[in-house]
Amino acid sequence: MDGCCVYLLKSETSNRTYVGFTVNMARRLRQHNGDLSGGARATTSNRPWSLACKVTGFPDRRLALSFEWYWKRWSRTRKGRPLQRRFAAMRDLMATHRKFRDLPLNAAMFTTE
Repeated sequence: MDGCCVYLLKSETSNRTYVGFTVNMARRLRQHNGDLSGGARATTSNRPWSLACKVTGFPDRRLALSFEWYWKRWSRTRKGRPLQRRFAAMRDLMATHRKFRDLPLNAAMFTTE
């Protein structure tokens, strides 16, 4: 599916992070930051949010949503600061999980942390 992506947001005012799925990243980021209605409840505080990472290349919506689910859960088992845990979980998922390791996924990083 064209435009399907799983993304990682970082709060610019705290250490908080958020993982989500969308087909329109620009619109979704505006929703999270309160410019448009429809943002996730978890991102109503700690605004503004910035894009830290975006994973693309999913063949269908189902696999993208599955990747989002696993990314959130695998992040809980990693050590370190929130952003470091999220990046470690994403790298491990892309490299080792049987559902994702053979997919042509691309991760674009937008932060230096």
